[in-house]
Amino acid sequence: MERFPWRFAVYLIAGLYLFADMAVWQGPVHQRLTRPWADVDNAEAEQAAMVYGRPVTRLELAEALRDYLWKRGENWEQLSESARKATRWLVLENLVNDRIIRAFRVMNRLQKPLPDEPVEREVEMQRGQFVGAEAWVQRLTWQARTEPEFEQEAREALEDGQWIEEKIRHRLAEVTEAQVREWYDQNLGALKVPERYRAAHLYLTRHDEKKPDRRAELAGWNQRLQLGQESFETLVKAASEDERTKLRGGDLGWFTAERMPSDFIAAVRAQPMGTIGPLTSTKLGWHFIRVSEKAPARFPSYDEVKAEIRAMLEDERRLLAVQALVTELRERSVRPTRFLHYEPAIIESVEPASRST
Repeated sequence: MERFPWRFAVYLIAGLYLFADMAVWQGPVHQRLTRPWADVDNAEAEQAAMVYGRPVTRLELAEALRDYLWKRGENWEQLSESARKATRWLVLENLVNDRIIRAFRVMNRLQKPLPDEPVEREVEMQRGQFVGAEAWVQRLTWQARTEPEFEQEAREALEDGQWIEEKIRHRLAEVTEAQVREWYDQNLGALKVPERYRAAHLYLTRHDEKKPDRRAELAGWNQRLQLGQESFETLVKAASEDERTKLRGGDLGWFTAERMPSDFIAAVRAQPMGTIGPLTSTKLGWHFIRVSEKAPARFPSYDEVKAEIRAMLEDERRLLAVQALVTELRERSVRPTRFLHYEPAIIESVEPASRST
């Protein structure tokens, strides 16, 4: 007589219970995974979402919202309610995607361990954005993090990126020379290089409250420039109020019409090269301009831009591959057991964090 397979039966019952708890009646195990901080009286720790048992907190979403708006130069107060809602969910889904990638990376592991050097470079680059160690420590304190914690977060982010590269490598077909050339031929009109100029200027502002009337001063500098008793560079260094250019002779470098005020460009276009033009008035102030070079608009040659086109096409293919990977991972995260959970009431109440947090 065969013995009853008790061990298999126990495993089967336990598995069925876990499945029912998670997917059917959402019992204690489900509640513990999706609300591990439910007994913590801390609004910032409230979860906006739960991804594989790891929460995306209200504070994380608020900080991500702040950074998203800052990078795009957008003002939260100027957004409509519908735009705010869309932005909240867009930023949240980016955080969720990061969590999903990390979960699968931890489960699958990297093919090659990440060395220490890139982590050290990343930490040093972030630290270098602050003037002095005290400012760096203060920033970490605002974020409630220590330097070892920041270093570990940097390592995990780099490992996530390396894991993505490993997983999408087989999806990335090589960009051929023929494809680069085809893109160039089809988009040459969009590659047109506009007319460019190189000039230097001696600048005096019209926004100095201490100098409401500068007519006499302007006449004096105009006379000295026209007589040519001193070099243009010497006079610029002595009098120009453009602090960015005065120490290099007023040189503005190469620029196009899109980069300069229209009234300034009009004066540059009308002025012969190599001469110091007459006093030019703009909305910003007064300029004595010397134009040194002009380059007409033109279409770049294929050889000039083929490297940039190739890089752009490779970036596009990589982006599509990453999007396809994330889509697959999200589908695997909700079937047959759902590992993504959202708290809409909390999500809809989140506001961007202040710049000091």
